[in-house]
Amino acid sequence: MKFFSLFLVMFSATSAFAVNHNYDLKLKLSLNGQKPTHMHIVVKEGEIATVTNKNSKGLTFVDVEATDATDAVVDSIHMKFTVGTIDNKGVKTIISTPQVTAKENVSAEITVGKPEAKIPDLKMSVVVKRVMMK
Repeated sequence: MKFFSLFLVMFSATSAFAVNHNYDLKLKLSLNGQKPTHMHIVVKEGEIATVTNKNSKGLTFVDVEATDATDAVVDSIHMKFTVGTIDNKGVKTIISTPQVTAKENVSAEITVGKPEAKIPDLKMSVVVKRVMMK
């Protein structure tokens, strides 16, 4: 019983000091060789945030989830993206679901497409930093 109580107190103490980060992402996205679109999004750690952009071809969306990368380079952040389009009926079509781990304040680039294609299906660069939110 004493062991269980001690474990419970230690677990409570460590979770009380757990820090949930927030991440500020600056994205540059190009689909099928189109002119790059600049997007900005702030996401809470472990949550999914969405940013949309209207262009001449329709509506583009980017969902992102960001977490501290515990098994990678120090001060790095792991990001999971879902990139796609939304038609005029509100139906989403997913183009790609890339992931990248990047150091804070360092640009990371993702290119998705067939090696023989001259124009990639998706080209995205991201710069991420940790921020405090009120």
